[in-house]
Amino acid sequence: MKIIRDEKSRTIVLVPDQEGEQRVISSISETLKLGDKLSYLGRQPVDGGRDFCELSFGIGGEKDRSGRGGYPAYRGGSLVALRGTTDTDKLEILHIRNMCFLGPGLTLVGVTQVDGSTAVMVIGGYCKLCNARLINTHECAWRICDDCASKCAHEFIAGVICADVAGHGMSCNKCGRVDPNVEVEVFDGPVVLVAIGVRR
Repeated sequence: MKIIRDEKSRTIVLVPDQEGEQRVISSISETLKLGDKLSYLGRQPVDGGRDFCELSFGIGGEKDRSGRGGYPAYRGGSLVALRGTTDTDKLEILHIRNMCFLGPGLTLVGVTQVDGSTAVMVIGGYCKLCNARLINTHECAWRICDDCASKCAHEFIAGVICADVAGHGMSCNKCGRVDPNVEVEVFDGPVVLVAIGVRR
């Protein structure tokens, strides 16, 4: 899948790039209405390690958490998988995973054409203060857009920063933004956020 982060429209565009991916896009665009959510169901490592992953989503049904180990089953709909094509796309998939894990998940906001192929436009949610679209990990984690965060009366505290970067530093306990005056000790390598702390 080719992943295009469009800052102007505040969307993430999913473009089929390999055989079979058009079926994934068709399933999303034909099953969901604009405003419907893709239910995030988890990730699987790809390419022989944990640096990159494939994401599973359910569409047109509902999660059932009564299954073994607390992992959700999906009932009454179908499953789709997202996997990046290039290394850049694969890193975008990691960002999407972190958006889904920390935020409200993915929401379908449009269907478009890219290079003759049908593509879908998704976001990670809406700002709880102004209703702006959210497409970055730190925005989704706090459900506050960058514009609203710029107006925040910050209260910085020390701790692990779980956002577009991960490490130790100072972040605001109201909007989650990093203190620009304090250097962040960034963890090495691609980052996959976990429930408590960060794994790299």
